[in-house]
Amino acid sequence: MLFLNNMFQHLIKCIKGFLFMCYTAIFTLITHTRISFSSSLYIGTHAHLILARGARILKYAFIDIRKKATLHIGRGSLIGRGCEIIVDETASCYIGDNVSIGSFSNIRCNKKIEIGSGTLIAQFVSIIGGQYKYKKKDIPIVKQGFTTWDVIIGKNVWIGAGVMILPNSSISIGDGAVIAAGSIVTTNIPEYAIAGGRPAKVAGFRE
Repeated sequence: MLFLNNMFQHLIKCIKGFLFMCYTAIFTLITHTRISFSSSLYIGTHAHLILARGARILKYAFIDIRKKATLHIGRGSLIGRGCEIIVDETASCYIGDNVSIGSFSNIRCNKKIEIGSGTLIAQFVSIIGGQYKYKKKDIPIVKQGFTTWDVIIGKNVWIGAGVMILPNSSISIGDGAVIAAGSIVTTNIPEYAIAGGRPAKVAGFRE
């Protein structure tokens, strides 16, 4: 199905049952990708989407790549059922190879988010890359502006179910770290650490 008036008007295109709505966007769909029917993708002006070989997006996923933003999903990676990924204007979200993101997880990329290859993210995980400013009580929060930061997650990390990554500045989770289910991560987690709690604290290290 294809409706095209001119290069500056909306293009709506169904590919493997996946709905694309774009405005002079750039797609790179490598062969042997799998996109489930009932998933939705919205792509803004001059946005970039890269789906590498073997990448899969399951049912009811919602992906919104805004103006001049980039989303890269690496080889063999899985976006689970009902996941939401929003990449804000000019932001960049990089998901490495063989990453698994569990059902109903939520990624809000306002500046830069990177998820290293081999990382396992369980269901109902939230990764948030920004927040509203709120300190001035005489100005509505919605008018105080927005703060953004980088979230860098290393390779072969395991993030348990229901974890919230809610920093108030740029943070990183080192290679091989394990984050216990239900934790709230607000600060850096070193390589191979085992961390948990609200806020998450390092309880030990993998041997």
